[in-house]
Amino acid sequence: MKPAKLEVFDPITCCSAGSRRPNADQELAKFSAALDWLRTQGMEVKRYDPRQQYDEYLGSAVLVGAVNQHGLGWLPLIVLNGEIVSHGNYPGLDELASIVGLGRAATSIPQSCETL
Repeated sequence: MKPAKLEVFDPITCCSAGSRRPNADQELAKFSAALDWLRTQGMEVKRYDPRQQYDEYLGSAVLVGAVNQHGLGWLPLIVLNGEIVSHGNYPGLDELASIVGLGRAATSIPQSCETL
């Protein structure tokens, strides 16, 4: 059986922190730690930055369709096995685990991911 594939399409940002919102650095650090944890659970995780993976970014029919229909406010866009599962924000660890079908009771989430 092929492992689940999670794709994250980050928004186009104006600064290195990823956003001008307060706590943006902490939010992105927590999200990155959650993605690392998903990888340890055997999930294939791809993250696309439009400044660095332009061709892959615009080559996604799911992304292009969502942005054409709903606008850039839907970014970041999170896609699981080709289906949109989250949009407009970076989900926390618990929500991300739930989205991919890994309940907290069935998993061991490192303390470092929870307290970032």
